[in-house]
Parts: sequence; C-alpha cells; structure tokens
Amino acid sequence: MAWRCVMITLLSDFGLAGPYVAAMKGVILSLNPDARIVDISHDIGPQAVDEAAYVLHQAYPFFPRGTIHVCVVDPGVGGHRAVLAVQAAGHVFLAPDNGILKYVYQEDPGFRAYQVVQPEFRRGKVSGTFHGRDIFAPAAGHLSLGVTPESLGPMWKEPVKRPVPELRIESGRAYGEIVFFDRFGNAVTNIPRAVFPARARAVFQVRGISINGIKNTYSAAKPGEFAAVFGSGDTIEIAIHGDNARKQGSLKIGDPVQVQWSLTDTG
Repeated sequence: MAWRCVMITLLSDFGLAGPYVAAMKGVILSLNPDARIVDISHDIGPQAVDEAAYVLHQAYPFFPRGTIHVCVVDPGVGGHRAVLAVQAAGHVFLAPDNGILKYVYQEDPGFRAYQVVQPEFRRGKVSGTFHGRDIFAPAAGHLSLGVTPESLGPMWKEPVKRPVPELRIESGRAYGEIVFFDRFGNAVTNIPRAVFPARARAVFQVRGISINGIKNTYSAAKPGEFAAVFGSGDTIEIAIHGDNARKQGSLKIGDPVQVQWSLTDTG
C-alpha cells in the first residue's frame, strides 16, 4: 500500500524555547514543501514516555488515515534503541523503540514495524543527541513523498511494549489509576464511562480523598470541592472547581483510584 500523505504530526518533549522543533520542521519542509505539519504537543514532561504515549493515544485517531506521526520522546537517543516506522490503525508512526506506541500496539495487534536504518532516508551527518532532526524528520519527509515504511529498513519483530495501565472490574467496583494530568491539574483516569450501569450512584477513593457522585461539568461542583467528572476522553477525571486537583490532593501518575457504585431507586 502506498502511504503518500502530506499530513505530518509532531510530538516531543522539546518545548518551544529552543531551535529543536523548528529544525525538524525545516528538514521536513526542505524535502517536501507541500507537507502539512501539525503539532500535537511539545510540552510533554522531559523523558516522560508514558505521558507521551497517552497524549498520542488521545490525539492520533482524529487525524486522517495515512497521517504520519513523528514521536520524539527519546531518553535513549544515541544509544542502542531502534528507531521504528510502524504501520498501525491506518496511520504511520515514527518513534523510538521505547514503548511510546504501547496503546497503538494494543489497539492494532496486526501492526507492522520496520527499523529505520537505510542511510538514504536520513541526513548525511547524524548527531548523537538529535535524532529528531537527523533521522525522524528526514524519514517523515520521505514517507510523505511516497516512500513506503518497509523501504526504510528490515522488519522489527519484537518492539518494546510498556505495560498499559490496568483496569480491574469486580461486582459493583472498579479499580483503575491516574494516567495523565492536564495543564489545569485535572487527574485523568483510565476508568471509562462504560463500566457504570445506568442510574449508578458512585463513590470514589483516591489518596484518602472520598468523592460522592459524578458531576456533568467542572462547574457543577462547589468552588474548592473535589469532584469526579466524565472528561472529553469519556473517562473519569478527578478535578477541583476553580483549583488544581493535582496540587491540592498531592496526586501522582499511577495513583490508584477505586470506585464503588450502587443503583439508585427509580421508583
């Protein structure tokens, strides 16, 4: 299948204060001036692979099929980790082999991964500290011109698969965890709306904080009150109306969240 596509997304932990994101875009546009480059985020925490994996997982399905996603959160840059081109879910992903694509692998077990090694698809001089510019960006530019992922190098059979946060459901209970914080300090969990029966009355527990019920909006809670809300990803978020739940609750990624529910009286 030809993967010619001019839509390229960028995801990194580079921030925007330095020259790094611009340099990557310059390399891509020098190869394909017609490329459409969209920034998913460059505010991922430094070397925060799991955070990047979640952000990618939430963003990429909204792009057209065939989009090329360049994911450079790469603590092992310059080391022995591989650079991969992965065909999955109708998209192409360029990423270090460090588990950043864990949700992609889960959603499409039939993915195909190739190691990016062919020298004609990278810059002539490769920095040991900036593979985003010298390997990822050139590969993206060539892919956008019609080069196929398998042309970039041999098949990679055993990519790193970091564990996906576990959701455990028992009778009337669910056990999940915090997987992400947005910039407002809202704690996003992996507990989806689908686990709750209709008309369920829920009680949440996280780090000694007890929350009764589920609000429809952040503002439905009293100012300063912890609340459970269904966020835009259709999972439970722990929030505070007008404040930062992460700070006020001393919450962390991976904190366990328990919910118990019972059915309300419909009579």
